[in-house]
Amino acid sequence: FLGNFERAVSVCVNSISSGHRIFTAGNGGSFADALHIAGELVNYFTIPHPGMPVMSLGTNGAVLTSWANDHDFQDQLSRELSAFARPGDSLICITTSGKSENIHRLISKANELSVTTIALTSAHGARNLPEVEVKLITDSPSTPHIQEGHIVIYHALCKEIEFQLAPKG
Repeated sequence: FLGNFERAVSVCVNSISSGHRIFTAGNGGSFADALHIAGELVNYFTIPHPGMPVMSLGTNGAVLTSWANDHDFQDQLSRELSAFARPGDSLICITTSGKSENIHRLISKANELSVTTIALTSAHGARNLPEVEVKLITDSPSTPHIQEGHIVIYHALCKEIEFQLAPKG
């Protein structure tokens, strides 16, 4: 786990320090966690720093509902990513099961766009996400426990990103 965690931090730090962005995504409670990550890094979690360019996908209601109405909801997140992402950006997906079609399509689009993919998931979910580059796994059969683990992981991730990128003074 530690090696993957360090790699996730490095990916995120490299994206931001080179002028790129981090995108976050999830469904349901994982969507709320994706918003939480963006809030911690655009604001700050533990160390004052300039706002970091972190954007949660699926937050623009007009984009979400127009795309879902006119096309296919399963493609909405990947459509939004294709509008904003460029090579060098990072994507953090949060999914307990790894089964959501919209998340699979999003990861495929990220790979197509040369956006590095990170997933917070479960051991079972990790098997459903072979195309993800960095997996941070909470090993539990219980969805609530997986979600609790994700909170600890992304808080640690935010703290370490801040530590590496905050102005030293």
